Amino acid sequence: MASLGFEKVSKTFPDGTVALAKIDLDIADGEFMVLVGPSGCGKTTLLRSAAGLEEVTSGEIRLDGRLVTHAEPGDRDVAMVFQNYALYPHMTVRQNLAFGLEQRRTPREEIARRVTQVARTLGLEQLLGRKPAALSGGQRQRVAMGRAIVREPACFLMDEPLSNLDANLRVQMRSELKLLNSKLGVTTLYVTHDQVEAMTMGDRVAVLSPVTGPDECNLQQCASPAEIYNNPANLFVAGFIGSPAMNFVRARIEKSGEGLALRIPETPSRLKIDPALAAARPELSRWQDREAILGIRPEFFSLAVDGHDALSVEVMVVEMTGADAYLHFELPVAPTAIGSTLGGEAIPHRGQHATARIQPRQILPRMGERVSLAVALEHVHFFDPATGKAIH
Repeated sequence: MASLGFEKVSKTFPDGTVALAKIDLDIADGEFMVLVGPSGCGKTTLLRSAAGLEEVTSGEIRLDGRLVTHAEPGDRDVAMVFQNYALYPHMTVRQNLAFGLEQRRTPREEIARRVTQVARTLGLEQLLGRKPAALSGGQRQRVAMGRAIVREPACFLMDEPLSNLDANLRVQMRSELKLLNSKLGVTTLYVTHDQVEAMTMGDRVAVLSPVTGPDECNLQQCASPAEIYNNPANLFVAGFIGSPAMNFVRARIEKSGEGLALRIPETPSRLKIDPALAAARPELSRWQDREAILGIRPEFFSLAVDGHDALSVEVMVVEMTGADAYLHFELPVAPTAIGSTLGGEAIPHRGQHATARIQPRQILPRMGERVSLAVALEHVHFFDPATGKAIH
């Protein structure tokens, strides 16, 4: 086992494309770190840089304190699990598991011991004589995992290893992979574009965004899943993490008695922030008589008994899922106000469409009906429209 660290790591391709810019990231010994972000954010490039498959333009990579920035892949003591499994089709499961050890001239007795142990751990004992064509997707993924585990590396590097599985199997393999990591205790760097996968598997999650130049930075926030969800550092993280996505709306912060109020432009809506809540967020008082961007998770809406201190909206679509019901409506938010912040195109929820998640035990409104939605203001997030950074 070993720690893995990136210090000011940047990568610019020959055509001028900036894939990585100023990445500072430390992964502790035995930690399961997940890299998540939209396509083009550099997560796979960072993983391949750790493996030695990509040469970085600048910065340093360390494995257990040892500088490996320019070391050959075979000298790094890491094992990589690929998206497409990369199994040898003409070899049996046993031969696939043993191949890497044979190339390192490991003694036969040691190879047999490790292959048997890994097969038992992954439930592959009955499949050792089969070839990949005779295996299901989940079984092939286990073999790919086993081929990495049998090497007993200092670090696992996993590039979207579950993306080729169907939805149910992906959920099952998520749990199995997390349990396996807990049992083995090996440092793991895991890449995914699936935020649910990231949130359910990672000890910590690093959210990356695309960059347009070397003066920017891919890494937007690195923290525990709960911290990422409950305290996003900026608009990009807030808009990317969460399903359905966070809703954004412009709001003017005004004085209201002993507290503050939020006036929603282009609507008669005015939401009061009681004095205790305003006192708990002292930075808001400095935004008095200014506009901020309000971030509201779908679960923090509820149907209001009356229109007092609530948003009046027209329901566009009602979706019933069983455990929850989703109301889709529009909020008066200028797309340019959010879309131009932190890369614009990468923020998935920058338009006017909004979603509320409510309990289906209530009488649900119909399409086209106007309803009042109360907002749990203690859970609302505030962002600077100029920088996208969170206002605390």
